[in-house]
Formats: sequence, structure tokens, C-alpha cells
Amino acid sequence: MVETTREQDMSPSGSKSIQVALDDYGAGGDFRGRVALRLDLDGNGRFVQRGESFDIAKPFNVAGTTYEIADMSPLGDAFKIVKSHQKVPEIPIVPDFDVGEKLPPFVKTALDGRKVSFPADYKGKLVLLDLWATWCGPCVEEVPNLVRAYARFREQGLEILGISLDYAGQRGLVAQFTKSKRMSWPQIYDDDGWDPDLAKLQHGLPWPLLVDGDTGEILAAGAELRPGAFLDFKIQEALKKRAAQRKAQ
Repeated sequence: MVETTREQDMSPSGSKSIQVALDDYGAGGDFRGRVALRLDLDGNGRFVQRGESFDIAKPFNVAGTTYEIADMSPLGDAFKIVKSHQKVPEIPIVPDFDVGEKLPPFVKTALDGRKVSFPADYKGKLVLLDLWATWCGPCVEEVPNLVRAYARFREQGLEILGISLDYAGQRGLVAQFTKSKRMSWPQIYDDDGWDPDLAKLQHGLPWPLLVDGDTGEILAAGAELRPGAFLDFKIQEALKKRAAQRKAQ
């Protein structure tokens, strides 16, 4: 990845500057090609994929104003962000929920009717949040690994919380599937389909998140928990660390 960073004033009053970066993700070496414009709009020093990353070939909306890129140099060392004659909707900033970040608390009703409060119900536990769907082939392939991990590590403090992103009206299908596959942990499924609150946690399915139940901190995410061998290793690593911390207290 080739990146260049600069300050950019995008406020009408000229009183606020933001960090701007160019990501040559196409690896073409010419910044007039496949390049992402990254804007640190919330000023936290990080660029997230959803709401702070834009295709330079398309107009984008910041705080209600639509902009576009003009006069991009081949090396990316000179370009302008100008107001566009087009209008596009603003994309909300959604955190990447990466390792080291904390998940926001939520309360949902599981398929079996019980209320699930996260992370309040999981104090002292290591939690694997499994974002999946029955229509997702790779998700289905991972199920045996999850079942084995649950049987192996549950007595050591592991809990699994399933989050099904199946389509609306599939409650019976999800319930039958989880029963047939021996997925005995709680499953959250909202009948309105793609839950807007919990879907934001994923970057594509399947998307497992290994989380500290005391703090809600993400310890591992996504591909580093797949396949099963990686999953077991990460769980063991987290359990050993928790045990060492308790011993030191």
C-alpha cells in the first residue's frame, strides 16, 4: 500500500482541518487509478473503512456537502478536494471493530426466548461472537469447528453467542439448522432480516469475534479465528492470559 498524508480544510468557515490519506490499493503506482481517499472525519487518528474511505473516482458527502477530487497528480502529491455539482448521501461512520477496540453493549432476545445482555451476562467469561447465516457456505463449514471448540473449552470459561444474519421470515429454518448441527449456545436472530445494529460488527461472513466478557474488548477477529486450528490456538492463548492475570491479582 502506498499512502500519503496531508491536512485538508473542508469546513465553510476555514476553522477545521482533517487528516487526508491516499491508498493506492490497486498497486498501480499512478494515483489517478484505483485509489481510495481516506478522511479522518472524527479526528481520532484512524481511518475506518465505513464512512471514512471513498473512491476518488466518485463524489462523496461530508457533513451534508458533496465533494469530488480534482487535478490528481500521478504521484498523488498534489490534488484538490472541491465541491461537486452532484449530490450523494452521506455515509455514516461505523467503527471497524478491530482487535483492541470494545464492542458496544446490546440486549437481544435469543431464539429460545431468553434475554441476552452483552457483555453484562458474560462476566468472567471468554466469549466467541459468531456472526453467520445458513445461506453462507463458509459459515456452515465452520460449524463443526465451533461445536468442537465449545465442547473442549466451555468448562475453562468459553461461551459462544451466535448472531444469525439470515433473511426475514427464516426463524424456523435457523432454529432447525442450529438444532440439527448441535449448536447448543444462544442464537440471536431478528425476524426483520439483516439486523442493522449487529450487522455492523462484521466485515463479511463468517465473522467470528473473540471477546473478553469482562471488558467487551476484541481479542481476535475474522480470518485469524479460521479455520478450526487457528480458532483453538487463539482460544487457548486468551484463556492462558486470563488465568495468568487472575493469578497475579
